[in-house]
Amino acid sequence: MARKRADGEGTIVPYVVKGKQKGWRASIQVGFQDNGKPDRKQFYGKTQKEVKDKLEDYKHKMLIGDTLNKEKLTLEEWFFTWLFDYKKDQLKDTSFTRYYNLYKNYIQNTSLGKIKLQDLKAAHLQKYYKNLLNQGISPGTISQLNGKIKTCLGEAERQEYVLKNYAKIVTLPKIEENKEVSALTKEQQEKLLEAIKGHDL
Repeated sequence: MARKRADGEGTIVPYVVKGKQKGWRASIQVGFQDNGKPDRKQFYGKTQKEVKDKLEDYKHKMLIGDTLNKEKLTLEEWFFTWLFDYKKDQLKDTSFTRYYNLYKNYIQNTSLGKIKLQDLKAAHLQKYYKNLLNQGISPGTISQLNGKIKTCLGEAERQEYVLKNYAKIVTLPKIEENKEVSALTKEQQEKLLEAIKGHDL
């Protein structure tokens, strides 16, 4: 039976040739091909444990940067790696879900997400946020998204994947405060006066 794992952890399935199982195969997405299709790396072995160990070893190497291609690494790929390998263990489930939803909705398979990390500039972020605003996305959501990208790029800057964290200098849409004041009706005023009658204050 195929062993399904969470996004970013890979999958382990039986390796079948001409209808006969020859062993096990592990697969993990490592990026995207030039045509936009997922680029997957695969490992083979006689047992589940063998391929699982190969997969975990590869993921560990990815974590320490042995297999991340600095020149081709996109914002989407780095955000995913950062979220699962650096932040997941630090976050509560509810917080992790918020991070992941922002990734799924606004980074994965988007024009911004496809930009190579080394090419990313403030102008890319600024244009993308403006487009989101024009699509009806709230300034609050855009601010949250930029906050997560800023933290993500902070780690990329620390590891020298980028020279500068441009999410720090973008201009975010202003979040309007609700300053509407509602006055009490005459009936409500009378009830209030009746309720506080004789009170020391």
